[in-house]
Amino acid sequence: MRSWESIHRLIPDPGLSFQLAAREDGPADWFGRFGGYPQVFPRVLSEILALVPLAHLTYWATVTNALLISLCALVVTTAIQGHSGLKIAIAAGLVLVGAFPAFEGLVGNIWAIRWVLLPTTCVVAASSISKTRPIVSFVLFLVTGLSHAYIVIPAAAYIFRLYVDQDRKLWDSLLGIVLASTGLFQTFMFLNGPRQARLYGDSTIYWPWHDAGVYWWSVFLVPIVVSLLAVTLALSEIREGNHVLSAPSLMAVQAVLLASLAYGQLGIKSSPAVATVPLAASALLVSSGQVNKLKLFRALPRILLPVVMLGIFVLSARYYFASSYLTSGPMWGDVVANALAQCRLPDVGRVQLTYFREGDFSNSELLSCDDFFEWNKWFFRR
Repeated sequence: MRSWESIHRLIPDPGLSFQLAAREDGPADWFGRFGGYPQVFPRVLSEILALVPLAHLTYWATVTNALLISLCALVVTTAIQGHSGLKIAIAAGLVLVGAFPAFEGLVGNIWAIRWVLLPTTCVVAASSISKTRPIVSFVLFLVTGLSHAYIVIPAAAYIFRLYVDQDRKLWDSLLGIVLASTGLFQTFMFLNGPRQARLYGDSTIYWPWHDAGVYWWSVFLVPIVVSLLAVTLALSEIREGNHVLSAPSLMAVQAVLLASLAYGQLGIKSSPAVATVPLAASALLVSSGQVNKLKLFRALPRILLPVVMLGIFVLSARYYFASSYLTSGPMWGDVVANALAQCRLPDVGRVQLTYFREGDFSNSELLSCDDFFEWNKWFFRR
């Protein structure tokens, strides 16, 4: 449904950079910096997507994203069910699937899948599912750790929990080693890269501007406000004598750290909000479920939780589909067909694929005719 209005018109975002890199780089290059830090898992997915024709690439990339997001939502639901009721767990999974900041970023965008893996990892690192489903946790930690520089946040939360609990079980220690090693790997690669303190993008950090609108204000306010509410409820749980490292408190603290770090490096952007909104909502859901069992603030979650969650779901419904900016361009299949027709003309070696144009502004990709003719055949030769 998210891709209904735009899937026929969108080039795989961000452009064809992942697919072109897949054609040129070998397996060793997967572990190098791409956009500022290693993104191993999205690059491996790009290698697999080299099997499909260029005109069909957005379709298959969107299906791949949908399957991965559904799996992540299932993991989040299972993890939270161990600490709250089934209804709260399902609500958290739905927030991950329908996060309103992702209304256009996940259509054909293999690059963005790392922002969905990140909140899933944060939830698992804070919950008991890491003990009951160690293999699932191992795969998730490894994939996310090789794909996102912010793995240091769930890694710190999980290792601190192991230290305080004095947990020495083999699988728990192995999961901690995976998180620590991938965290160090990402940190080393990022700090030794050309961008230093910036995660990616240009040098401008955007903060609320005049006439920013409901969408960008919500991208700015929802993650930090909701996560701070979750921290407040988690602190009330601690005052009642519960463990400081409970799942609600760990989720809430990770949500605050993740939102703060994303703001400091990126400002207001929709891509990190794909991670921060679901994590903050999950933290609030679990914290509210725990506080309902206590005397302190017993009535607060009954008022606060429905209001906040209703607001998030209304925003998700309102901004679920792509904006007109992404739906007013030509059909991507027509762009590819026209480019192929040009390549069949004499003395044409490269063609410009223009998939959006408005006035003097346009988005396009330059591709050689050899790449066109050999697109999905290249994978098998390799």
